[in-house]
Amino acid sequence: MKGSRIFFIPRFADQLICVAVIVLFSTCGYTQTRNLDGQEYKKYSSSYFKPHRGLFYNIYFSPVYTVDPLGFGGKSTYGLGLGTRVNLWESKTPASKYSGLKVTGLYMALAYEYYPQQYNKTSTSFWLRVKALIPLAARMDILYCSGYGLQGVNYRYCFGFEVKSVSVFLCGEVTGYFPIKFGQSPKEVSPYANAGAILLTVPFYTRKQK
Repeated sequence: MKGSRIFFIPRFADQLICVAVIVLFSTCGYTQTRNLDGQEYKKYSSSYFKPHRGLFYNIYFSPVYTVDPLGFGGKSTYGLGLGTRVNLWESKTPASKYSGLKVTGLYMALAYEYYPQQYNKTSTSFWLRVKALIPLAARMDILYCSGYGLQGVNYRYCFGFEVKSVSVFLCGEVTGYFPIKFGQSPKEVSPYANAGAILLTVPFYTRKQK
């Protein structure tokens, strides 16, 4: 009896392993794409028809070049931002070239912009995307500015267009006033231009609803 147990246990284990391998390979083969009459078919899955829930966003970097379009005398400077844009609402209707102007998305964004030569900016933004002959985008930024031992709040208004996933904005910036007293804004003492800017947003990671 002892001898039979010694040989029975390994043999039973081998049988279980063989069954598991067969089931595994048969399942993998079944879930693969099948080709029939030149058409590819996949196994039905109910998850294809269920809404994908969660937070949808992208993370982007943002080169900025400031300009002085009205000739106030400020020198141009440059900066680089890093931010994230969160989807508030996005249209799921397929785009049609005959549908005219159509709002396709509303977003919120947070970003930090570093300027080597002047004060830095932290922005909270509201974005709007519009479908037209070319995709258009607009945004309004509330900027917290800090530098030169000063801090203040500015407003920046941007309008632009999209090329694939890259947004190109032309921006105008004005000094703002908030209920919280910050004192003199860095913008008022900076020798660099901040009245206008050319700003790009280039996403490098996106989590979006399928």
